Amino acid sequence: MEERRGSDTDLKMLEDAMRQFRYEVVSKTDLDAKEIGEEAEDISKKINANENSSSFVCFILTYGDNGEIYGSDSECIDLKKVTDAFKADMCPVLAGKPKLFFIQACGIRHDDDDYDYLNDSKFRCSLDPVEPHFLIAISLAPENASFKGRKDGTWVISALTEIFTSHCNNQDVCSMLLNVNKNASSAHAKKGFKQSCQLVFTTTEIVKFRSTRYGLNGI
Repeated sequence: MEERRGSDTDLKMLEDAMRQFRYEVVSKTDLDAKEIGEEAEDISKKINANENSSSFVCFILTYGDNGEIYGSDSECIDLKKVTDAFKADMCPVLAGKPKLFFIQACGIRHDDDDYDYLNDSKFRCSLDPVEPHFLIAISLAPENASFKGRKDGTWVISALTEIFTSHCNNQDVCSMLLNVNKNASSAHAKKGFKQSCQLVFTTTEIVKFRSTRYGLNGI
C-alpha cells in the first residue's frame, strides 16, 4: 500500500487529546496484519492485569475495505478480530465498561494525491460487536469517501480532536461525534466532495471524557 501522508499529523493530534483526558497512551506504527492482531491480544492481557482500568479507547489509522483493515505488509485482518479481543470473555476487567474504537480507514488511491477514496461501502460489514458497551466510529458512511490532506491530516481526525478537546466537559461522546459529523461534512474538497462518519454502538450509558479528572484511566 502507498504511504498514508497525513497520518503522522493525525497521530500527534490524537496523542495530545488522549493525554489531556488522562489516558495512558500507547502508540504502535507500521504493524503488519499479524502484528495488529497480536497487539490487540497483548493489550487486552495488560488491561486484565490492571484492575483499575475503567475504559478502553482505540484509534486505528490505515487502509480498509470489506470489514477488514490492512497492515503495513498490505495483508488484511478482520477488524472484528481486533474488537473481539476486548469482549467480556477475553477481557473480563472491561466487562460492563466502555470500549470505544475509532477507525480512520482509507481505501484505494485516487488520481488526486490529496485524497483517499474507499471503493466499497461494505467496509462496515461484520462490525456489530454483538455485546453491550461497545462504540465503533468509522470515518465514512456508506458509499462515501474518506478524505485527507497532505499536511493537516484527515478531515475526521482533525474534527474529532478539535471537538473532543473543546467540548469534553459539557458533552458526552455520542453528542460530540454528531458534531464531528457536522464539522467533517461541512468541509469541502476542491472537487466539491463532503464526508460523514458511520457509528455502530451498543453502549447502554452516557460516556464522557473529562480533561480535569484523573479517574478515566485507559491503555
